[in-house]
Amino acid sequence: MPGLARFEVTPLAWRLAFLYAALFLVVGCYLPYMPVWLHWRGLDEDAIALLLAAPLFARILFTPLISFASDWSGARRTVLIVLAWGTLLSFLLLWASSGFWQMLLATLLLAFNWTTIMPLIEAVAVSGVRSAGLDYGRVRLWGSGSFILASFACGLIIGQYGAASVLPLLVAATLLMIAGVYLLPR
Repeated sequence: MPGLARFEVTPLAWRLAFLYAALFLVVGCYLPYMPVWLHWRGLDEDAIALLLAAPLFARILFTPLISFASDWSGARRTVLIVLAWGTLLSFLLLWASSGFWQMLLATLLLAFNWTTIMPLIEAVAVSGVRSAGLDYGRVRLWGSGSFILASFACGLIIGQYGAASVLPLLVAATLLMIAGVYLLPR
């Protein structure tokens, strides 16, 4: 299997695989368990729905603007670094927030930072895969695997330690994502 051998010895493939794995650790914890954390923080179903929907609407504006700026400047790695740190800050602000309005502001900041990360990582990965002749499926597989692992493991951790552990898990996963973004070639 020449594709597998190439994957094993290519540093770019390992960097992209690590970044995908870290990215999907965040997604695997956020998607299923953020509503659990919001409920634990005392929000009702309507407030939770609004906080979870706000990023979906915000991405309509933010993602094209940030993507355009990233493409125009040619500094995708730098933009990803800023967005990754902004995502961490957003999670920390959400963690420290008290009440719906502070949570909404933190969620909108999260939407600004988070919603463009995945499309930019995809653009960087596809560019790297093309230039290095890598197998995209083998690189991307690490993201899918970590999503499944994160969803399962976070569920076990939350079952053991309670919903309060959701944000610490998201912060830890985001720190790994930040490390992954720094590993991208310049």
